[in-house]
Amino acid sequence: MRIGILLVDNLAPDLASIAGDYDELYRWVFDSPDVELEFHAAHLGELPPSVRGVDAWVIGGSRASAYDDVPWILALRDFVREAYFADMTLIGICFGHQLIADVLGGKAGPADIGWNAGAVTYRRADGSSFDLLASHKDQVLELPHGAEVTVQAEHCPIAGFRIGHQVITVQPHPEFPGELGAELYAGRRHLLGDAVVDRAVASCAADLARREIGDELLDFVRSRPI
Repeated sequence: MRIGILLVDNLAPDLASIAGDYDELYRWVFDSPDVELEFHAAHLGELPPSVRGVDAWVIGGSRASAYDDVPWILALRDFVREAYFADMTLIGICFGHQLIADVLGGKAGPADIGWNAGAVTYRRADGSSFDLLASHKDQVLELPHGAEVTVQAEHCPIAGFRIGHQVITVQPHPEFPGELGAELYAGRRHLLGDAVVDRAVASCAADLARREIGDELLDFVRSRPI
């Protein structure tokens, strides 16, 4: 199985020194004997020449907003739209979750509650739950046509959705280990404020379902009907 990762950011060097940059983090999340990854730096204008050639495309997390009017995001939006109508499987994480929703007729934008930071407990539609790190001020506000909510949290009612067997998304970061999250939040004290940062940093000791969610995303691709 070949998975294409469309990178949409780089971590600052001090953060990348903890567990690697995004490419290494995604290698950990999607580590499986039957999976081969390829990477394209979409945020640097490096999109694949074709939407085909892989079993799924992953769009991950970014400091940018999915609705920003900048050339690389506009080009990525066009790529996602073309891939969707070519019946390619799409996986969205955080920024990717929001961008896919926005491109396919939903809406992403700033949440009324402001920033959501730290380990969050997410509830699946079947009643089970898991903890992952969140770091976002934007959310999916409206679902695209044909989508169903698969994951919710107290302050994030659309924390994941799917469209049939083709699209699956999650708002939190399965690629972020706790030690990375703690440093990330500490560096955003000027944005988040002391109370939010202190709570977020303390929460990073939680048992995070990183591998579990990575495996679920891969299983979604494996189980797609031919």
